[in-house]
Amino acid sequence: MKVAIFYFSATGVTHQIAQEIQNNLQIQDSNDPIIVNMFNILYPSVQAKSVIFSDYDVCFFGFPVYAGRLPRIAEEWFLKQKGESCPCAMFFTYGGRLLENANQVTYHLLTRANFRPILSAEFLGRHSFNVAKGWKLCEDRPNAEDFHIAREFSQKAIELIRNPEVHFQINMDDFHYTPAVLSTSTQRSAFHPSRFGEGCSMCRQCEIECPVNAMNADTGEVHLATCLQCMHCVSICPDHVLKIDDVTEKFPNFMNRWHLTSEIVAKKQSLFYSSYPEKKMLLASENQHRNNTIHFFGEKI
Repeated sequence: MKVAIFYFSATGVTHQIAQEIQNNLQIQDSNDPIIVNMFNILYPSVQAKSVIFSDYDVCFFGFPVYAGRLPRIAEEWFLKQKGESCPCAMFFTYGGRLLENANQVTYHLLTRANFRPILSAEFLGRHSFNVAKGWKLCEDRPNAEDFHIAREFSQKAIELIRNPEVHFQINMDDFHYTPAVLSTSTQRSAFHPSRFGEGCSMCRQCEIECPVNAMNADTGEVHLATCLQCMHCVSICPDHVLKIDDVTEKFPNFMNRWHLTSEIVAKKQSLFYSSYPEKKMLLASENQHRNNTIHFFGEKI
């Protein structure tokens, strides 16, 4: 059996889940060994790679959730793909807030590209803004329980592809996809990376590895409209001179806006399901605090 995992990981969290899925599948004791290839579409060379999805028995697609949907570059990548009816499972990592529209957007993109979705999952992970002073969300996630759910999720996906009648279902009657767009703001926010200090060795890794070519290593600044605020440049800087602002005063406002407390976030669990939001196939108990109302770009239905 041949499996592909396509994912976007800027700070390493989604990579950890993808790695756990890969490791679990490759140790299966079977007469049909599972070969797993992983591709991080953070990198332009991977984004540009032509993929023949019919070469795979199943694909996994994993993304962090940025403001309720996929990273812009991931959506743009999807729009170029042809799924050739390949079965697929999707998974999301998030820093304790909400998935919001991530399932619906991804389901739309997958079915539009002629993939066959069979399963979805969500995993808690360190919030990407934790690189800033004063921001602390899901600092110890993913943990052992999250990895356990990732292993169970991968196993269930392999079981489901053997049934061609299995489909992941989302009612999309009131859903209207709006493509991700560049920001029009010319104002730098606290969450745009910049170079601080004099210790830069000019290795230029920030510029080389920026998924949207937003970083200028010479100036140490990003192009504001292009930057994803994914924090990859901050995470990989060997000199630790790329930073975002101290957000100690902003963090409580964020928590209040989303009705979060440290206790609520700590109780959140990773889980997976075969349809959304009903008929969930869970191996982790449903979160007590979760709001079951579906939101489509801010409108309740």
